[in-house]
Amino acid sequence: MQCFRRSVPTWCLLSFTALSVWLSTACLNINVTRAAPPRCSGCANYQPAGKRHQIWSKTYSLSGPATLDLITPYGNIDLHSSPDKNLTVSIESSRSFDGLGLQPVEHQNGNEVDLTLINTVIRKRTAGVVIDVELPAGASAKVQVGGGGITATGVAGKLNLGTGGGGIAVEHFNGSLRAETGGGDILADGLFQDLQLQTGGGGITARIRPGSRLATSWQVRTGSGGIHVTVPPKLGTYMNINSAGGSIATSLPLADASRHHRAGELNAGGPAFDISTGGGAITVDQGN
Repeated sequence: MQCFRRSVPTWCLLSFTALSVWLSTACLNINVTRAAPPRCSGCANYQPAGKRHQIWSKTYSLSGPATLDLITPYGNIDLHSSPDKNLTVSIESSRSFDGLGLQPVEHQNGNEVDLTLINTVIRKRTAGVVIDVELPAGASAKVQVGGGGITATGVAGKLNLGTGGGGIAVEHFNGSLRAETGGGDILADGLFQDLQLQTGGGGITARIRPGSRLATSWQVRTGSGGIHVTVPPKLGTYMNINSAGGSIATSLPLADASRHHRAGELNAGGPAFDISTGGGAITVDQGN
């Protein structure tokens, strides 16, 4: 115990100095890795695929079309097509110490899977957490996240997506889409049978591909952001465009026109397509 006497020997000082250098180096090594930048502007919190630490994973064997109900308090959701007929859900993290407090509570009844992720720790780290979901073709999925972004790529089926404050980006989609966020941007690109998009304060971009058809009324709405919608030439609908405080620009032949309102039939009409914003500009044009 020579180190703790009033007169400290030189070898103790050297030992403490070496220990301090070692700890500083270790800390620097821990902090070298940084989260990669977002993949898309519509999903600002998303951590792209790369080197991830798998925390939990399960594959559900199915005999028919899948139905998934997924609820999580945090994390970024990444939905994509499954290589087979099964459903796989994984909790992953870009940093090994994130997301360790998520506890899955699951139940499977035939082709129906209910999965709720519960936070079991008070002090949690959430920035790098990703819930990776492989959906088989024709699946129906309802996904709710308290505070993260949602992306879906190459999915075919029915999606009902909701987040409290993140962005939503859906690309190369085929089916029915409902997406709602409390304050993020929404990107929707695909062939749609149903389209319901709503955000409390973000912008919306909707690219509607040829072959889309309104079986029921569609709605694209934001509380205060801008909207850009591209429609195919043969889309049959009654289009109703309203902007409470912004401009409207469109190349479509809509008979009813005023500064903040456009309306009229396209291709002999059909179910209503309502597009509205509380305070932004709206652009609606025709694609190829």
